[in-house]
Amino acid sequence: MRRVTFLFVLLVVSVLVVSGMVFAAEGNINWRQFEGKTINATMCVHHFTDALEKEIPQFEALTGIKVQLSKYTEEEFYNKVTIELASGKPTFDIFMLNQGFVAQYVGGGWVAPLNGYLGDPKLTDAAWYDLKDFAPAALDKPEYEGKLYGIPISVEPQILFYRTDLFQEKGLTAPDTVDQMYDAAVKLRKLPDLAGIVLRLKRGTGSIWPWGGLVADYKGYWVDKKGNVGLTLPETVAATEMYMKLLKDGGPDKAVNFGWYECLLAFQQGKTAMVADANSWEVGFQDPAKSAVAGKVGAVPLPAAVEGYRQAAGGSSWMLGVSLASNNKEAAWLFTQWATSKSIALKIALGSGNIARSSIWTSDEFVKTYPYTDWIKASKDTIEKYISDYYLPEVVKFGAIADEMDVALEEMYGGAPVKETLEKVQAKTVEILKK
Repeated sequence: MRRVTFLFVLLVVSVLVVSGMVFAAEGNINWRQFEGKTINATMCVHHFTDALEKEIPQFEALTGIKVQLSKYTEEEFYNKVTIELASGKPTFDIFMLNQGFVAQYVGGGWVAPLNGYLGDPKLTDAAWYDLKDFAPAALDKPEYEGKLYGIPISVEPQILFYRTDLFQEKGLTAPDTVDQMYDAAVKLRKLPDLAGIVLRLKRGTGSIWPWGGLVADYKGYWVDKKGNVGLTLPETVAATEMYMKLLKDGGPDKAVNFGWYECLLAFQQGKTAMVADANSWEVGFQDPAKSAVAGKVGAVPLPAAVEGYRQAAGGSSWMLGVSLASNNKEAAWLFTQWATSKSIALKIALGSGNIARSSIWTSDEFVKTYPYTDWIKASKDTIEKYISDYYLPEVVKFGAIADEMDVALEEMYGGAPVKETLEKVQAKTVEILKK
């Protein structure tokens, strides 16, 4: 009996080793150079995280490195990561990093630059890894002052999802302008138990993301790359007024309770006709096991606000970052390289819709899995044509000014005058950035 058990274990180990060797053969490095180490990864609850978690046993078999994965809701995640990094003794080696916090974390001395690892042939097979396969819009986000501080795991352009059946029923066409989007939201809001559109407004859930996309669409900005604050620009004011109009006239009751998750769920459950948010949501919308609207979902780029001009700054990018305080930075880099390699990135994309590598969009396997041509076109067009090279403020005090803007958005929905509120936030933002 012992001999049978031993042979079975030997067979399992052999299969795992062989599978690791096959993967390692793709990248000409020693994947087992940090065998026996344990790395801790802290992630946000996200489609990417769910898909990645299923693949981690492959990495452990390949490298002999044990991965301890912790997941937190978005509100919990940001607080935990920032507090632990600031303490100088974070419990994690690797973490999900959002583009908006790159400057803040670099300024704090909390996140490791990755250029050295990318250029070390012992740690990275550059030809196999093919950094140039990442969309330029993706690599722009983790770069700060000439160094790369994260590897993108997704580029989530802000696009508009709409219910094709409801639009057809009401004789509406897919919105091409913001005014058309507003008109459709108001008309569809009149249907029983239906919001015309949902947008994030819940504090602490990234409301600044879709709001910022609309601001860019109006040719406004929050804080530009030179540090100029643009909250009182006529374009920024007009965009913010439209954001509020969309929610007040076409949105759900108690819109302040809607964060990204509530927006996603509302559309998935058929409780709203439109949502303008991350393109990766398509996967959940089209899953008949989870969605009441599968097969009834259309997608277009964020509608234009200015004639002859279209811009979606909402090309948010999540990435993997390595803690500068980690004692396992090289092992953490191997995990980062593996998790964002072409083969694993494709597997994760198939399971989550999160895409950072350009080659995935044209992969036969991906197109076969997600044959939604309007979604693919809207996503690709936004990434290639409409995402600006600037989106969220690249400032060390991002967290502080984001908190001010978060509160202001909620107050303006509650009735505070838009122009005067933005003037107050402008003054506070300028003051914060001077400190």
